[in-house]
Amino acid sequence: MDRLPGFSESSGSKKQAQINKKLKKFYEKGASLSSRFKSLISYIEKAPEDDLRKFFNENFYMIYGVFLDTFSAYENQCKRGRHDASILKDLLVVLKNVLVFLADYVKKGWQIRSIATVLEKVLYIENKHAFRKQAFELLMQFLESVQQREEAQTDLLGAAISLQPLTAKYSQGINLMTLPLSAPDKQCILIPASGNGSIQESVELLEILLSFLDNSNAESFKFWWDLFKQQYLVVFYPSIWPSKTSAGKIGFPKCPEEVQGVLINRLYNIVRKKNLEEILWEADENKELMLEIFRQNVALHVNHDDTIRKAIGVYRYCYVESPPKQLSDERLLADRTAFIKGLASIMTSKCTWDSGEAAKKHESLCLDIIALFKTIIIDYSDKIDDKTQEVIFYTLLDTASEVLSASPSNPHLAECLHAVLIDTILFIWIYTRPTKAEHWSRLCSTMAKLFHTMQTVVQVRNKIIQLTMVLQDKIYYVKTVKKKKTAKRPGMMEQTVKHMEPKSPDSDDPPALPAKDEAIRSIEWTLDDALYVWMNMLRIFDTVNSIKNPSIHHKSMQTLWQVIQALIWSEDKVPYKETLDPSRPEPLCLINIFGPWLFEACDLGNTYVEGKAQAYKVLCKMFLRDHTRPLPLKLLAHFYVILQRGLTTPDSNNIIPNAILQYSSNVFNLALPGANLLIPYYLTEIRRVVTGDSRPVAVRERAVTILTSLICVGSHLNGIDVPIGGEKAPRAQSSKSGEGNIHDFLRIARASERDSGSNSVVTPVAPLPFDALLSEVLSIMTDALKLENGEPTIQVRLIWGVCVALFEIVSTQSAANLVTSGLVLLLLKHLTGQPRIVVRAAVHAVTVLASVAPQFRALDPGILSTIVESICSNILKELGEFKSNKAYNIDEALVADQFYCLLDWVLLFGDAVCNDPKLAGKVCEALEAGLTTSLEITHGLPQKSSSRSKRKSMRSNMETNLDELYTTMINSSTAILPQIREASENSILHLLHFLHNIPGREGIDVISANITHTDDWPEEYEPKTLHFVHNDSVLFSVVEIPRFGDEEGSFCRIICRDSTGKYAWDTSIVFDFDDVEAPKLNPFRFLDEAGNEVPPMAPSQRSKVPEEPEEVPLVRERAKEQLPMHTNGYSQKTDQLNELLLFLSENYHDCLPDSGEPLNVPAVIMEAQKARVEYTEDALVAQLEEDDSAIVQLLDTAPSPQSWALGPPPIQPPMSRYQFCKMILSHFGFVTLDNLGAISLLDNNEKVTRSLNQLDLTNGREMIKVGLIYVQEGQEEQIEVLRNDSDRRTPLFSEFVRCLGWPIDVETHRAYLGGLDPKLTTGVTAPYYATSTLELIFHDLTSMPTTDDPQQIHKKRHVGNDNVHIVWSEHLRDYFPKTIVSEFNDAHIVLYPLPNGLFKVHVFKKENIELFGPLMHGMCISKQLLPYLSRATCLMANKYVRYTHEGYVSPFANRKRLLSQIVERHKVDTSFDMLVSNVLLENESGKN
Repeated sequence: MDRLPGFSESSGSKKQAQINKKLKKFYEKGASLSSRFKSLISYIEKAPEDDLRKFFNENFYMIYGVFLDTFSAYENQCKRGRHDASILKDLLVVLKNVLVFLADYVKKGWQIRSIATVLEKVLYIENKHAFRKQAFELLMQFLESVQQREEAQTDLLGAAISLQPLTAKYSQGINLMTLPLSAPDKQCILIPASGNGSIQESVELLEILLSFLDNSNAESFKFWWDLFKQQYLVVFYPSIWPSKTSAGKIGFPKCPEEVQGVLINRLYNIVRKKNLEEILWEADENKELMLEIFRQNVALHVNHDDTIRKAIGVYRYCYVESPPKQLSDERLLADRTAFIKGLASIMTSKCTWDSGEAAKKHESLCLDIIALFKTIIIDYSDKIDDKTQEVIFYTLLDTASEVLSASPSNPHLAECLHAVLIDTILFIWIYTRPTKAEHWSRLCSTMAKLFHTMQTVVQVRNKIIQLTMVLQDKIYYVKTVKKKKTAKRPGMMEQTVKHMEPKSPDSDDPPALPAKDEAIRSIEWTLDDALYVWMNMLRIFDTVNSIKNPSIHHKSMQTLWQVIQALIWSEDKVPYKETLDPSRPEPLCLINIFGPWLFEACDLGNTYVEGKAQAYKVLCKMFLRDHTRPLPLKLLAHFYVILQRGLTTPDSNNIIPNAILQYSSNVFNLALPGANLLIPYYLTEIRRVVTGDSRPVAVRERAVTILTSLICVGSHLNGIDVPIGGEKAPRAQSSKSGEGNIHDFLRIARASERDSGSNSVVTPVAPLPFDALLSEVLSIMTDALKLENGEPTIQVRLIWGVCVALFEIVSTQSAANLVTSGLVLLLLKHLTGQPRIVVRAAVHAVTVLASVAPQFRALDPGILSTIVESICSNILKELGEFKSNKAYNIDEALVADQFYCLLDWVLLFGDAVCNDPKLAGKVCEALEAGLTTSLEITHGLPQKSSSRSKRKSMRSNMETNLDELYTTMINSSTAILPQIREASENSILHLLHFLHNIPGREGIDVISANITHTDDWPEEYEPKTLHFVHNDSVLFSVVEIPRFGDEEGSFCRIICRDSTGKYAWDTSIVFDFDDVEAPKLNPFRFLDEAGNEVPPMAPSQRSKVPEEPEEVPLVRERAKEQLPMHTNGYSQKTDQLNELLLFLSENYHDCLPDSGEPLNVPAVIMEAQKARVEYTEDALVAQLEEDDSAIVQLLDTAPSPQSWALGPPPIQPPMSRYQFCKMILSHFGFVTLDNLGAISLLDNNEKVTRSLNQLDLTNGREMIKVGLIYVQEGQEEQIEVLRNDSDRRTPLFSEFVRCLGWPIDVETHRAYLGGLDPKLTTGVTAPYYATSTLELIFHDLTSMPTTDDPQQIHKKRHVGNDNVHIVWSEHLRDYFPKTIVSEFNDAHIVLYPLPNGLFKVHVFKKENIELFGPLMHGMCISKQLLPYLSRATCLMANKYVRYTHEGYVSPFANRKRLLSQIVERHKVDTSFDMLVSNVLLENESGKN
């Protein structure tokens, strides 16, 4: 077949042939029009673009002819009512291809009128919208292609979109400039529409127009933009073209919302095209138009929030991000102002929304606008000028004032925006740092108006805190921060930092600061800028005391405290040495900055009581701290007046006095000038607090802290008065006897105690003499202690306060004996019936007082028996309750502590106890009750047999009773209450060993022998040792040791080991004194008792029987009822047997024989036996006569004396290896039947020796080591403190050290060294203290040599491992307990010398440790009491730390356990016969 026209040379494929075949009908001139049109459509649908382009260019005339003829034919068809959408659709397809492929022809004017006519007919509003939409797109394409456009063609664009549907929303009639295209009659309608058109259809056509506008190039954009303005924008925004719209009479009063939506969507892209910028912004009407579009967009209903957001994005870009160059500075400022005001108008809209969804959209939109303001300031600060910033400032402030007013038009919106809006305003001020004072003044005044809500205060607080953190980095920076490594005990579980760090009651946790705001942190701050902004931001609080709402005022005061707290905390964290750097910024004077507001707040009425209390708190925190520079006296005077006013004018709920007491606990231990003026006011309020129960626990605890800080002040300042109200009044008269200054204090010694605890306010009206201060303090403490159901922690503090007061009394002799006794009785009263921690504190307080027992005894000789009896009674009561009721929850540890307390007092006054049978019996009864916890108890006392009672009534000697208790102890094996039994056993053994024997000849440091059974053995000497166990409780080794030098023989050493320690005795047999010369006796001479020679008797004389002595009449030396006592002497006047028989006969008649004769009268011979007795007597007489004659005969024939005289026998060498060991055992009665089962033999081998050596390594006393740390002024780092030595310490500290304990020579010291090196690498001397129950060594850092080691490891390894530290600090700042880095330091007693001569005490402890004393945190102690109380406190601290260690075993129990193990493993199970045989006899091999 011939190639058809338009067929491509290259299209030889089969597929192409099929496509071209479709044109066959098109080229047939004789074919019908419909056939040709269908052939054309079929080809257009299948042919590729290139072939179509060639086809249309080669056959354009034919194609358009077929198209136009078909369109005309379809019009005629429509006139007949036959509408076919498919034909019209195909016609528009052909027209589209014509405009695409024949654009060059159209551009030159080819068929433009015909095409315009076709499009116009399709665009009739009566036609279906889908075809109109296609026709409108073709119209846009057509107009783009035409070069010479006719007015009718451009007007066609304006009439193509019907705006009539958009007018339906307006109540008034809308005049439009152009009427929409409409068919002349119904026959011209090509495809009838179902309705009259809709808003959606009009908007879709507008969207097509704007899309074409958006996608046009710069060349055609101007045409389309001008055409769009001319045809449509002039109607939508008639106010821009008043001349064309008859001053707004034509067009819409407000652009329809739907139009604004599509318009702003396209503007969003158009404005970002730089090539269109000049066209868009060149004309003034365009500038006004753009601004008007924005104004109407932001005025839309919030349901069109997407349109509003788009509009904001458009104009943010135009006015902020990339302002067009065509806008002058003035114009840009004006447009920006309008833009900013328009944004604010969205937030200030007074519309009320008809649905919750609309309200949410509005809130979300407002939040985005607020965020936009912040973004503009942060991201585009370099593109906006100062005037624009000022507009933003004032617009935001005005918006906040309107939206967040006290009566907002939209409360819900105000609540939603409040925090964000205030936050943004404050941030913008911070970020821009305005330099004009009026800007800051306007901010402060606006914020003051907004202080009617809590959220304003919160946001102001947040920003000021953020600025404060910036200031922290600029002023209180730390140059060098070292990470400290923390030592851990092996196997110690991970614990929180809060638990591990020792804290005091004044320890504050770091301020709870929020996370740092990175936006604020990113600002390039200088110190001046930060301080400038911070100070101006604080001016917001200038009117803080004018706030009407008390809660908000309170919150504002809290904000000030948070700022001050952060700054104080930061200031304290700066190393002291860095603060001395002159280049460093001066710290802020917080009192000058915040003082005026706080002082003013204190003068407010009681309506603002919470805020006032906060102000008092902040003032106390600022004033009552260590200041590097002394505070001016006038300022202090003002502060004192404020405190006095707050204490004397309490509110109904005592909020202000509570705040003062809680935050001024250190008011009297800082040695502030004139602070003593406040003592009467504080005492008055403290009495009300501690004697009542309505105050918070924290307040009462701090009140007690203040109270105890005054204990030593009175005697320290004796002779001075405290004036009241600034006037000097006459001083009260004091009695010379010392009782005039105790007021009504003698009442505590009375048997009946009157109730106390009244909450009535007592106002002091007269000066308080300082010599009466202690009495007043004690009066308050005793009244508080008498309260029932008192808070346990407060009771503990009061108990230790009374304990320290007793020390003060006995050291100054400032009270009568009744006062002292009353205080002691008060402590004893708390030994029972109180919470556990209270009883424990009372027991330990009484224990501590034993150290000043002699002084107590001087004041009141009967105090000893009172204390001992009370302790014993409490022990018996507790044990009696338990034995009568097994369900009774007895606290073993407390009872054990009472045993040890009893032990201390009895050891100190053993003579008094021993000389008082009743008291000694009470002690022994308590000790026995602790041993025999399984026996039944009647009325709290152990039952005893009548024989034992009689024996005790006859034997009241203390030592005898202890012997019997020891027998009870070893014979009793019950352990129902093991801790109590252990305490009782320990006490008994200590009394047996050390009563009247402490200290011994060797001194207190050596009470347990250091010698072993291997000492003093010569070389190559075979050991001779026997090991025994007595009653399975005492090990004793008998060692035979040869004498040294010229001496012959051996001596025996006995080494005893029990639970308390080891004791060694050397023994040897002594027959005479070395300094007495023995008489030389002649064996052939007879001497009388005086040593005179007696002549020998004649043989005849020797046979005479000596005459019986003359009978001496017996004399009764006793009363009839008195039991005769046995004596070791012989008296001719007294027949002891006769006396005993006579006593029995006279007092026990049931013992008499039937005859009734006394027992001492010889019995009468019975008649039946009389003959036999007489016969026996005669035989005896005859026998005696025969013996006498035989003796006479022998004497007459005896040889001379020289023939049978003997000399002394030679010394017999020992036949046994254990000769002397056996002798000492035999002489002491160990190898007897009485000891059957009591004494046993131990193996004698190396295992026993090793076990004994291990036992010897276990000390019998409690071994305590305490770190003693000296801190010089200016020292804060560990390395500085560790380098202190004896050359650096002050004489005052040296005196203190000497009073803590006596110095020992480390090289020669035989007792506990606490790890100190005898080779003197850790110092030559060390303070040491010991009793029979404990040894205390102080690791004095200043006594240890300082080496070249920068870390001073040899010092730190000692103090770092000590549980307790005593720290003497002369630094201006408070000591930080983690200065010496270690996890072992559980408690710190820190002492600060004060300028007034007293010493401030700080106590740090870990939270798992109970309160201990006698020194409590906040006390002020005199110099003479400081060493003794410090030592007692560190001992108590060590005890309380020990309570927290699970698995702790006392030395006594540990030794007892080891001793039991030795007995169990090495005891020889043998009979008594074998034991005697093994000890006294030996086999042939010489071994036993």
